[in-house]
Amino acid sequence: MTKAIVIRKTGGPEVLSYEDVTLPPPGKGEVRVRHTAIGVNYLDVYYRTGLYPSPSLPFTPGSEGAGIVTALGEGVRGICLSPLKLSHYDGANGRVLGWLGSGIRMRTA
Repeated sequence: MTKAIVIRKTGGPEVLSYEDVTLPPPGKGEVRVRHTAIGVNYLDVYYRTGLYPSPSLPFTPGSEGAGIVTALGEGVRGICLSPLKLSHYDGANGRVLGWLGSGIRMRTA
């Protein structure tokens, strides 16, 4: 079982809920990433408070991060499973923005 912070309604920090979640397999053109670090930035806070409309409710904050590709969806090309490490992934838009070189440790990303 995977753990995630889930936001089911807008509000203050009290709406953050640490929950068990079940992940479906990646869809066509998608990858699954096991995050080792995420960035929660102002956009995530604005979504949580309702200042900006969130893409959906419920949602999990932290759409940028570093991690290891663990599963590939149908049609994914040019990416292989571990040990490739993402250095920056825009989860909201499904774009890989960079890869870690083999000499860079995950915690540095």
